[in-house]
Amino acid sequence: MSVKGQTLTVQTPIPQKHLSRFRNKTGIYLIRRNETVLFVGSSKNIYKAVMRHFQKGGALSELNRNKLTFEIIESNLLFRNIETVLKRYYLPKFNKRIKPKGKPSRYERSHYKRILEAYLNQTRFEVQAEHKTDLNNS
Repeated sequence: MSVKGQTLTVQTPIPQKHLSRFRNKTGIYLIRRNETVLFVGSSKNIYKAVMRHFQKGGALSELNRNKLTFEIIESNLLFRNIETVLKRYYLPKFNKRIKPKGKPSRYERSHYKRILEAYLNQTRFEVQAEHKTDLNNS
């Protein structure tokens, strides 16, 4: 999906054992339990950042990471914008709450709306265990 010439690619949610594919990959990650988003973050090394949350003293250390799924978003948009939009939309339990700095401009509102629409149009969480190409083969 593209947002004014910029791409936003949402990967199919994966279990923790497949997360190592994202070593040294830059992007945004959502940590989910079932359909509930627990944490939204971004990093230059997704694998290291996620594993850091589960270490002793980490934000998610009390959770069993084998029962969670991880959704990865790759994009050439500013990660801060995507991360902010997703945090405001999902209000994840383990993220610090975002306190808006004043009223967003009309441009920011429309830009954030386009990002959210692009994300929601691509997310495949509702169709667990199916890939977009699987649907064409049936």
